[in-house]
Amino acid sequence: MAYRNACGHSDRENAVIEGNAAVRRAVLGSKDMELIRLYSDVPEFRQRLHREVIDETYPKLHELLRPLSQEDIDTALCAWNGNIESKHAVVRYMKDHAREKDTAAWLAQEYGGSNSPFVVRAGSPEETQLPWPKVQRRLAQLIQEDRFYTEEEQDRFDNIDPIAIREALEERGMSTDRWQTRKNWTMIRLSNR
Repeated sequence: MAYRNACGHSDRENAVIEGNAAVRRAVLGSKDMELIRLYSDVPEFRQRLHREVIDETYPKLHELLRPLSQEDIDTALCAWNGNIESKHAVVRYMKDHAREKDTAAWLAQEYGGSNSPFVVRAGSPEETQLPWPKVQRRLAQLIQEDRFYTEEEQDRFDNIDPIAIREALEERGMSTDRWQTRKNWTMIRLSNR
């Protein structure tokens, strides 16, 4: 238990100390005389066992048990439900409805169709469940700060939202037919070069 706590709430050095003590207790409590003899008499075996157990378990336990941060919550929100079209729909909807009371219910439905809370770090002792009104407020902030889409999503041209482009053009008084004609004419000119 001390090793587990150290992995989640301490630095790696303290976790290694607690991990080595846990390995020692496990070996001595095993009642396997051959293992106990190897552990006690062969320093290379003991050091390798400590190193391999810590190297294998510390990163996983640290990630699972460390205190939840705002960055963890933002990362979970930005991952959304894994569907880029759904993220586009959220951005479009939030543009006009970010402060409305019913938006939280709309977000829950868009995310996965249930009214259960938004879960951050599921399965961890540090799991947090956010009510949808809080999700709504934080999503509004992330969208306003242009942080809802990940860098990878922003860099991928195939993730561009055609509906949002069409709406923006129409807001500026440009018809999509005119834009499409212009785009086709530009493509013809470029291909003739």
